Amino acid sequence: MPLTLSRFVRDAVSRLEKCYSGDEARSIVLGLCGDFLGTERFEHVINPDYPISMENETRLEEAMRRLENMEPLQYVTGKAYFYGMELYVDKAVLIPRQETEELCRLALDSFRTSGNRSHGAGNLPGSGLRILDVCTGSGCIAWAMSANLPGAAVFGCDISYPALGIASSQKTGARCPVFFQNDILSGDFPVTGDFDAILSNPPYVTSSEKRLMSRNVLDYEPHSALFVTDEDPLAFYRALAGMASAHLKPEGFGIVEINEAFGDGCRGLFMDYGFSNSVIIKDLNGKDRFCRFSR
Repeated sequence: MPLTLSRFVRDAVSRLEKCYSGDEARSIVLGLCGDFLGTERFEHVINPDYPISMENETRLEEAMRRLENMEPLQYVTGKAYFYGMELYVDKAVLIPRQETEELCRLALDSFRTSGNRSHGAGNLPGSGLRILDVCTGSGCIAWAMSANLPGAAVFGCDISYPALGIASSQKTGARCPVFFQNDILSGDFPVTGDFDAILSNPPYVTSSEKRLMSRNVLDYEPHSALFVTDEDPLAFYRALAGMASAHLKPEGFGIVEINEAFGDGCRGLFMDYGFSNSVIIKDLNGKDRFCRFSR
């Protein structure tokens, strides 16, 4: 007798409750079923006898073993959803998060309110704009900008060649940004021309904060994209401020994601580099999460 969807969901949730809360376990299992079987999140309720083939049962069991080791669902399925796009992810890149979606919304709102969402000779939204995403990782920010501002020239850089390979291979239907290798901390920047916006979600979690993080992050997501030293937690923002002072257009702006513990220091740093209009913006949870800067 084939395994039914309702039985699989019940047993799989029970297995994952050893690692996660009940609600988290159920959400992970239903997400797995949706990806592997194409079922809706309520399918096991309205169609409890939905049969699972032997082939899919084998695939689901392999996935469950990985999930029981607290490997994130997005790495198991190879998919992450971000700003209306499906992106490929693996352990070479961070899993895109809701806070970074907020950064994209803030950037697009900034273009809209400043009246330069669409300018230049082209008719497409964003025509004439040049946008840079630093520490691009999966390319989520760059791709979101390209999808929503199809006339813009969008660039993304990262120190990691594996990450750049993932970023450049995303299939979103949008125009592919220009991705290139760069170590922002080196002080060298290989691209000529200035930008209307510089965006970044750089590493900002301090080494001492590792003890507060879950195994599913510590054991799987790339530490080089997450952590900075306790001795110099603003290293990437100092580098970004220096690069922005040289490559941001006079009327341009930047938005960076930040560690809530260092909002004042980050804002002060950008002001020291000549960005007098620097403000801290809270995320949806009320935490200091972004610094927006302009001259």
